[in-house]
Amino acid sequence: MKELIKSVKRKSLLLILSVYWGIIFIGTSLPGKSLKYIPQYSDKLKHFAAYLILTILLYWFYLIKNKKNDLTGKQIRFIIILTGGYGILDELHQLLIPGRSCDVVDWLADLAGIFFGLVIAKFWFAKKVINA
Repeated sequence: MKELIKSVKRKSLLLILSVYWGIIFIGTSLPGKSLKYIPQYSDKLKHFAAYLILTILLYWFYLIKNKKNDLTGKQIRFIIILTGGYGILDELHQLLIPGRSCDVVDWLADLAGIFFGLVIAKFWFAKKVINA
């Protein structure tokens, strides 16, 4: 029964992660003119927050997948490469979207979100606030 619950938890989290990642992709695929209907906060803050949440979800997913209380250095590097690499591809993808642009500073905001997300996840899950 315990394994069934963990399996459901892992699949649910994978679904949440997939939907969230899809929302990021859709959000960055919208033409610039359509963005006037979206609440205007700092663009860099949006990048930071999006990748912070993405990183925490990935961290949590790997904890459940590995059935351990912490990730290895290799897994953490993988999360950094995966999310940072996606950030680069996402910025390049925006070159193809009318009214959007590729901005290195946006990618740096993504990276800042990734690293802060890792720090938050490490402390959050180490304290077992959320039972992974």
